[in-house]
Amino acid sequence: MRSIVIQPPFVQLNAPYPAIWYLDAFLRSKGIASTAHDDAIACFRAIFSKAGISAVFSQARILLADKKHPDKETGRRIRAYLEQEKEYTDTIDSICAFLSGEDPAYAYRLVAGTGIPCGMRSEAVLGDAGGIGPDDAGALASAIISDLGDFINYAIDPHFGTVRYAESIPASACGFAPILASADTSWLLSTFYRPLLQARFASDIFSAADDLLLVCITVPFPGCLAGALVAAQEARKAFGAGAKIVLGGGYVSTELRFMEDRAPFDLFDYLAYDGGYASILSIIDLLKNNYSPDRLCRTGYLGTD
Repeated sequence: MRSIVIQPPFVQLNAPYPAIWYLDAFLRSKGIASTAHDDAIACFRAIFSKAGISAVFSQARILLADKKHPDKETGRRIRAYLEQEKEYTDTIDSICAFLSGEDPAYAYRLVAGTGIPCGMRSEAVLGDAGGIGPDDAGALASAIISDLGDFINYAIDPHFGTVRYAESIPASACGFAPILASADTSWLLSTFYRPLLQARFASDIFSAADDLLLVCITVPFPGCLAGALVAAQEARKAFGAGAKIVLGGGYVSTELRFMEDRAPFDLFDYLAYDGGYASILSIIDLLKNNYSPDRLCRTGYLGTD
C-alpha cells in the first residue's frame, strides 16, 4: 500500500498548516510509502508568477470590458492596475522570492521604489512619507501581493482570497451543490490548480490490480474545500475507482460530519473525523483484510446512518 497526502489551496503561507506532514510521517511509521504535497504553496506560486500574473491580466481585461464599476474611485483603481501591468509582471517573481527568503537583498530594491507597482494596500504601508526603510520591505512586498489579490477578487473571481477560496460557501451551505459548482466553474482553479495535479498524477504509475492507493486530502478550513474537490476529481480521473480517496481535517470533523447531503461520497470514499489517525488505520485494515465497513472507526462512508 502507498499513499498521497495533499493540502489543497489555500491556507496561510507564513504558517503552513502541518497536518499533511504529521499524517505523512504517521503513514511512513506504519510501513506505507507516502508522499506529501503542499498544494497551497504550489498553486499560490503558479498564480503569483510572471506567467501566472500575465494570464490574470489577460483574463481580467476580457472580463472587465463590459463591467460597470460601482463608483468612480473603483474605476480609477482598476485603471491604475491595468496601467501597471508591466510593473506587476516584471517584479512578481522577485517579490515572491524575497518573501520566501530566497533574495533578502531585494529589500533595497523595494525601498528604492523604482519600477515597483503600488495599489491601495501598498500606499497604506508607504504612508504619507511615501517611503520606507529596509526593515519594512516585507510589509510592502506582502501588500503588493494583497493588492493583486484584491484585483483578482474584483476583476475575475469574487471567491478568491490569497489564503482562502470560496470560504463563505461551505460555511453557510446546507448542501454540497454550491461549493461543487464553485469548484467546477473556477477559472483560477481550472487554469492553475488542475494542470498542477494532472502533471503530478500523470507521472504516477498506479495499477489497481497490484497496489492499494490512498489519496488523503485535508481540509482544515472551509476555504480549502473547493480545492479539495478539484484534487479529488483529478485523482479519480487519473487513478480510477481503484484508488481510495479520503477527506479529513478540522472542517470535515465539524461541518461535514453532520451534513445530511450524501453528495460528498460521489467524490470521496471516506470522511476521516477527529485526529484522523484512528480513522486512517481502520480504513487501511478494511482495505487490506476486506473487513466489513461496520468496523471503521470515526469514519464516514456511504451507508452511514
